[in-house]
Amino acid sequence: MHASILLATFAALAAAKQIPIVVGDGGDTFSPSSVTAEKGDVVVFSFKAGNHGVAQGDFDKPCQPSAGGFWTGFKNDGTFSVTVTDPSKPMWFYCPLNKHCQNGMVGVINPSGGTLDAYTAASKKASSNTPPSGDPTVDAGSSDPGSSDAPGTSSADGSSARTTAVDSASTSAQATSKATDSATGTKVDGSSATGPAASPKATGSGAGALSVPGAMALIAGAVALL
Repeated sequence: MHASILLATFAALAAAKQIPIVVGDGGDTFSPSSVTAEKGDVVVFSFKAGNHGVAQGDFDKPCQPSAGGFWTGFKNDGTFSVTVTDPSKPMWFYCPLNKHCQNGMVGVINPSGGTLDAYTAASKKASSNTPPSGDPTVDAGSSDPGSSDAPGTSSADGSSARTTAVDSASTSAQATSKATDSATGTKVDGSSATGPAASPKATGSGAGALSVPGAMALIAGAVALL
């Protein structure tokens, strides 16, 4: 029984297709803007240039998010995948940034109940372009190269890993700038980005603490007197 279920699952996965849609390559466009997908197929939005987002909307409410629809967040690279579960239901989508929707940046998966031309024409007359208010939805399999999220989750700008790396480098630099040289007792201060580098300041137990060369000279003088 379990073997037959596994075989059926693997067969379904093998039959599923990946359908690419390129986002923002050459302007405010989806290419292609209309695709047909079967149950289990995965539509992969690939972000190529500029800052864009893809939000699911309703045919009769262009440039407005649909309740429970998918939302990629705003991105300028990486991918976002949507698995088709019911090919009988059209999935209209648009870019909710600035006037991109009104400029014709709209599309559809499995068009029915209306045409893309009609949806585009209605979008151009929309009074507003509204992004979803919530976080990006769960991705069917994110491959965003800049994302630190676990597979299967979406990333808003693909910047998580890059931000973490920058923060780590900054923390390391700050720690280095405050390090104390154990050999000389010299505290290395961080220098201003706009001014001359700060000179190292010798530290000791008191205001008149001797430098290492000075102490060596006194010892050498004492030995000479013996």
